[in-house]
Amino acid sequence: MSRYKGKISKLTNPRSGFISLASITRADGRPADLATAKDVFIHIDDNAALGSLQTDLEIIFEVITDVKRPDGLRARRAQPSASCPIEGGFEFHFDEPTIDHPMVPIRWCIKPETFARMEQEPTAGWILILVAQGMDDNNWRRHSFHHVSGASNIGMGRTFFTFPAPGQFTLVGYLLSSHPEKHLMEIDVKRAKRFFMERDAWDTQEAEVALDLDNIHTAATASATVSVPIGIFAKPLPQWMKAWLGYFGANRPHDECSMRGRIALACTLGVVAYLLWETLKRGYMLLVGLVHFVGGGNPLLAWRETFTSRLSACMFDGLFGRHDFEPMMKYEGWKAFCHPKLWLTIATLAIAYQLFPFMRSIIVTISTVGFAFIAIYFAIALYESLTKNGATEKRAEREKAQAAQAAEEAARHLALIREYAVCGIEPTNQPKSFKLVWTGIKRKVCRTYA
Repeated sequence: MSRYKGKISKLTNPRSGFISLASITRADGRPADLATAKDVFIHIDDNAALGSLQTDLEIIFEVITDVKRPDGLRARRAQPSASCPIEGGFEFHFDEPTIDHPMVPIRWCIKPETFARMEQEPTAGWILILVAQGMDDNNWRRHSFHHVSGASNIGMGRTFFTFPAPGQFTLVGYLLSSHPEKHLMEIDVKRAKRFFMERDAWDTQEAEVALDLDNIHTAATASATVSVPIGIFAKPLPQWMKAWLGYFGANRPHDECSMRGRIALACTLGVVAYLLWETLKRGYMLLVGLVHFVGGGNPLLAWRETFTSRLSACMFDGLFGRHDFEPMMKYEGWKAFCHPKLWLTIATLAIAYQLFPFMRSIIVTISTVGFAFIAIYFAIALYESLTKNGATEKRAEREKAQAAQAAEEAARHLALIREYAVCGIEPTNQPKSFKLVWTGIKRKVCRTYA
């Protein structure tokens, strides 16, 4: 359902009022095009998250038909705009008029209201997450994920994004912030990736985000529709090469560059490694079958693996594959007296009986060692208590210096965003990173696989 932004213009009582129609836009700032000429009614019963209604309060809300007013609308699920992600809080730009490569250069700019929110949290960790979702011909979801960590990298204003396949994709971006004590560069990005890749909320551009991973909050969102043509991806590998690379666990290459190195290794050193390892495995399975044949077991399972036509032969678990075969004997009835566990128990009791007179000396020794450890523990505790005050003062000074350094670094990174990545400016001599330069060179010599 579409979400809108507007201001409460008047209250009819403490629990209800109206949102001025003139102030209403879509949540991302586009025209609202509401099917009404009246102000939108709002009641606290439909909007418990507000707590109370106030005039001139800007809110984000949805609308439903107001059954009590002809041609009127009623607000629901409203929240203060200050606590909601800024929808359309930054913009995507594509320099190339047509997409002719699966790795697409993307630029972004941060809108002033979003940058103002970033300035309110100067020491927070920041990360920009990009997710593309589309459907293939069989209605299977196709995803692609990319993240840009740190305000300094966001200030670069550009990156390369790789689409997973041809087709129509919705590219959604999230600008996330973390608590100052836990910077986003330190979070488990894999958890964030799994969260966004599994979301099924890209049916509208106003997808609401509710992310709570280690005090991470969504500051702004943006979206764009991208059409990826057919024929721009790398030519698929032949099936026999995929099978050969799969033997070494190298059958999921990202692009042609990584594939060339894998193919070179798999077709040179890999041949030698394959012959040595398979000879060792199959020889072992031949021996396993022989052991079970001599011991009265069934050797056929092991010998089938020895001469299998598959590229890789399997190995049984346990010494001589004992976990893959039935025991040689079932210890039932009188055969239970032959079980090794029984004779081991009897032997242990006999030895303990012989050693029993000497247990007193062992107890004295154990007690002495125990008292010695207790004395050492109390000595260490006393030493730590005496040196605790001095260590606390040094730690406080060190934390103060680290906080000042972090604040200085954060201000420098925000200045980089202000100069190069805020919408409405045309930066000159935009900074470049080694990663961006290297990715640009790599893009010219290889393509990704669909």
